[in-house]
Amino acid sequence: MSLKERLSALFTDRSRRSFLQACGVLGLGFGASVAADRLLGRRTPSRSSIDAGPKPLPSSTDGRLRVTRVAMGTFVTITAIDPANERLVDAVESAFAEVARLESLLSRHNPDSPLSLLNLQRSLQTPPPELADVLRHSAAIGRQTLGCFEPTVAPVIDWLKSAAQRHRLGDEGVLFDDRGFRDAVARIDPKALRLERSVVRLAGNSAILTLDGIAKGYIVDRVAELLQRKRVAHFMIDAGGDIRVFSRARRRAWTIAVEDPNKRGNYPDVIRLDHGAVATSGSYEVFFDANERLHHLIDPHTGRPANRQRSVTTIAPTVMLADALSTAVFVASSRERRAILRRHRSADLLLIGADGSLVATAGWWRHSLRRSS
Repeated sequence: MSLKERLSALFTDRSRRSFLQACGVLGLGFGASVAADRLLGRRTPSRSSIDAGPKPLPSSTDGRLRVTRVAMGTFVTITAIDPANERLVDAVESAFAEVARLESLLSRHNPDSPLSLLNLQRSLQTPPPELADVLRHSAAIGRQTLGCFEPTVAPVIDWLKSAAQRHRLGDEGVLFDDRGFRDAVARIDPKALRLERSVVRLAGNSAILTLDGIAKGYIVDRVAELLQRKRVAHFMIDAGGDIRVFSRARRRAWTIAVEDPNKRGNYPDVIRLDHGAVATSGSYEVFFDANERLHHLIDPHTGRPANRQRSVTTIAPTVMLADALSTAVFVASSRERRAILRRHRSADLLLIGADGSLVATAGWWRHSLRRSS
């Protein structure tokens, strides 16, 4: 059966298909037993969905449970399958509680979070271990990716958002010559973060950290660990396209489609994973202009949105690594990309170029349904 025929079998409802086109990576389900009938993609939740609040979970299930809630600025869906687990509901409820707890520590959009306090006060005594852990990983990945992953790009992202609100996004040459833009770029400082034994510092007075490219993955990984501790046999966690899957039976795998950056339903590939993580970074996800060139994936070396790729999808052992590598490879030059991949041989990537061309690492095809069709 061809890839297109497989997708047609999975997506028989046109309205369902249009819903899924919002995704960066689409979790389609566990084998053929879980229907792909909910929105899984990267999009900002509506105000009505936020105001509605989480619905209470049922007191019992038939061994299958799928719950979607708003968290981390997106929709988070947990699908759990385990007919023998009488505490499946409790496990999923605990998972969402862990999401809320960790988000309160790691989001810079929460003014009371430890990360926000660090940005404001420039130092933080005895930071929460989770924040310290993410900051250590962030610094390490920054070094391993030759600075292509850099958490101090926050001022540039904030400036682009502000410029968009002021309707100042016109000619790119004029835009990037703006004094405000140059000032924001000057605040990118890979050396600003100082990690000491019991204190975290930001050197200087201008650098601001964002963990948007790594914290969501870290949270999903922690939730996956929780579900495994609670002995859930099979699960998928999808946080707006950052996906972690696990299946106790290795012969049964989850099916995941890579989004078409042009949103026409021409999915570049569909993969199968029984355990591990997958994440996508794409210029079509968050952008500030009609042409989708001024987006949130900033090249730290120039301060400008990178436009070498349309999207990068990474399969890796953890979502934190998949998310960070997708971001880094998206902005990297060809030379930098080769160096990054040499350091991270456990990861497999699919790149969709600005011209629509597809390039994949050799290991990618082990997971691909396109290669096996």
